[in-house]
Amino acid sequence: MQETRPLPSDTLGSFLRRAREATGVTVRQVSELVGTHYSTIARIEQGIVRAPRFEMLKRIANVLDIDLADLYALSGVPIAPTKILADYLHRQAGFRLPTAAVTEAEAAIAAIVEKYRPGPKAS
Repeated sequence: MQETRPLPSDTLGSFLRRAREATGVTVRQVSELVGTHYSTIARIEQGIVRAPRFEMLKRIANVLDIDLADLYALSGVPIAPTKILADYLHRQAGFRLPTAAVTEAEAAIAAIVEKYRPGPKAS
């Protein structure tokens, strides 16, 4: 994973633009790799789409090799840091779960947040 991290002043769009430019790819290249229309990526970068669907964020994070948790946070999704979640799951299960299980729990939480997010769904 590259070292591009959000700055305190970053929005989701400004961070994605910075991360994309740091990797040296165009909006069109990202959109092709993500599997969406280039205008979708451009609209996210411009701040027109402020809360893209989680699957879209996941694909963008994979393409740009950035931390998905950063994208969730910039989208306004309060997801506990992995260590806190891992500790919670340990207390609930009575034993340490493998990293893959914690990652699965994070994905499930993100899906639940998306399912119950109020207002119109963003693209």
